[in-house]
Amino acid sequence: MSSVRLRVHVFLNRWSLDHRLALGERPDFDPALALRAQQLMRDKTRRSLARLLRRDIRLAFEPCRWGSSSPLDRHAVADAAPLIDGIARRLTAPTPVGVRGIALISDMLGDGASPLYDAGWTSQPTAGALTNRLHSADRALELAL
Repeated sequence: MSSVRLRVHVFLNRWSLDHRLALGERPDFDPALALRAQQLMRDKTRRSLARLLRRDIRLAFEPCRWGSSSPLDRHAVADAAPLIDGIARRLTAPTPVGVRGIALISDMLGDGASPLYDAGWTSQPTAGALTNRLHSADRALELAL
C-alpha cells in the first residue's frame, strides 16, 4: 500500500485502529496499526486528548447544556476528576507512555457508549465503570509497547 493510501486508510479507520490498540493488539506486523500507534504517540495527539479530558472535568461541574453530542455522565466524571486530571498530566508530561494507554483514552473519548457518557434511559449505569476504565488506561500508560 502506498504511503498516501496508507495514511488515508488510517484516517478513515482511526477509531477501529484505536480500539484494536486499546485491546492490546501489537502494531508490529500491521502497517496501518503501526502508523496509528505513531500518531497516537505524538505530543500533539497527547496534548489534544489531555485537553479533552480536562474539558470533560470542567463540563461535569458546569450547568447542563443540551446538544447533539453524547451527554457526559457528570456524576461519574466529577467523582473521577482527580484521576482524570492525573491522566491528563501524564499525557502532557515529556516522559514516554504506553500506546495502549493512549488508545484506551482515545477509544473512551470517541465511543458514545463508553462509561464517560451517560447511559441514558436505554441501559443501567455500572457503578465504578468509568473509574475502572480510567485505572486500566493509567496502568497501560506505564507500559511502553
